[in-house]
Amino acid sequence: MALTSCKSSRQRALEFVKQGSVKEYQQDSKAAYELFTKAIATDPSLAPAWFFRGNNRLNHKDIEGAIADYSKAIELKPDYADAYANRGDAYFAEGLHDKSCPDYLKAEQLGKENMYEKTKWCR
Repeated sequence: MALTSCKSSRQRALEFVKQGSVKEYQQDSKAAYELFTKAIATDPSLAPAWFFRGNNRLNHKDIEGAIADYSKAIELKPDYADAYANRGDAYFAEGLHDKSCPDYLKAEQLGKENMYEKTKWCR
């Protein structure tokens, strides 16, 4: 008799995100990216999977990919302060300061701490 997993797709996706975070910490970015992508394929509604893949992309200068992933995380979880802050960083890296400020201000509004240095230029 074959054993089947009793874990939900959400639980499996969360495990992939955790494994990806470990790989990122170990500086194995390629494996981390693959695990975050696997998490997204397993449960496309899991906002943290999109967020962490966005971080991976931003760290490797895939700015457009990072913006797309952060935007998806925000679509799935509109109160995701960290995703707004990081998307703001991605816009800033692209020189799109007019787009970074609204994200920085939204992150601050949602309770993200230590945003003053980024938002002081937006006011």
